[in-house]
Amino acid sequence: MSDDKSIALDLITLKKSTYLNKLKEAVPKVKGSIPNFGLPKWKHLPLESKIPMIPGLQENMYTFTRSKLGESLRIRFNGFQPFDMSDPYNNEIQLPYEGMHDAHLAHYFRTSPHVQDALIKMGLITPQLDVKCSLKEYNNYRNYLRVMHGKLIRNVLEKRDKILREKKLLNYAENQTLKKIERLKKDEIRENLLKELKLKETNKLKEILRKDKENDQRVETINEMRYQISQRKKMESKKKRDYIINQRAIMAKKEEQKILNTLNKWHERDCLLRKTKEQNLLKIHNNKKALQEEQIEKELLVKEYAEKIKKSFLNKYQRKLEENKKKSLLLLKKDDPYTL
Repeated sequence: MSDDKSIALDLITLKKSTYLNKLKEAVPKVKGSIPNFGLPKWKHLPLESKIPMIPGLQENMYTFTRSKLGESLRIRFNGFQPFDMSDPYNNEIQLPYEGMHDAHLAHYFRTSPHVQDALIKMGLITPQLDVKCSLKEYNNYRNYLRVMHGKLIRNVLEKRDKILREKKLLNYAENQTLKKIERLKKDEIRENLLKELKLKETNKLKEILRKDKENDQRVETINEMRYQISQRKKMESKKKRDYIINQRAIMAKKEEQKILNTLNKWHERDCLLRKTKEQNLLKIHNNKKALQEEQIEKELLVKEYAEKIKKSFLNKYQRKLEENKKKSLLLLKKDDPYTL
């Protein structure tokens, strides 16, 4: 129960991914912003967070580097200048000049093996010609990369906004065009209906005049027409009734198929949600297990280091006692007159 509660709390406290976070993930980070060593959590630190100092580590256990010997620290992107002219007093970015990162001296450094050996002995570069730096300098460099990464994100965001505005303009123009076409169609239909009505009225008047002139034939013609109309109405009524029955059967079949498809989709969605939930729970369990194993390993290292310190202190204390004992024996021998 406690594990279920902790898992539920972890799920509740998970942060939802916003549009800006998705945009940051879409724009890749600059190379060199994450060290190739250290704790696994460092690889997931955002650029605005500093690499922390780990107390208790030996000196030179981790070597921070930013770039090769003779390579400039300032990076170049399409559409961006290597120097930021919007921050002339370096209030936001602190990236001073360093001779070993001067691109104009790259040829001198690369063609002078004795200079490279001297820099390696002085501890300024690694054997792979990577220039060493302090944790503070590395964090300042990460701050510079954060600013450049932000500019990339802002550039992508501006491009997306521009595309969105163009789409809105195109949609507006398309809607206006469709409305205009619809108005023209309505006007054309109205004119055609008026013409048909006028034509019907004219024909009707002609028919009445003709029937008035032909009184004898009118009765027979009217009776024949009535009979034909009644027969036609019966046929049309029967066709209409059959058509309605067929349409109802088709609609019922479609509705039944639609319900079946909806139920299938719901079932597939429930299966997918259940599978996703199981995968997320398994992932959380594995992460928690790895974190506990890492914590146990750290505790063992700390205990081993404490045992070494304790053993060293006891050895020193034992040697000191033996030396004091020898000194006291020598003093006793000197004070005793019966000793030779």
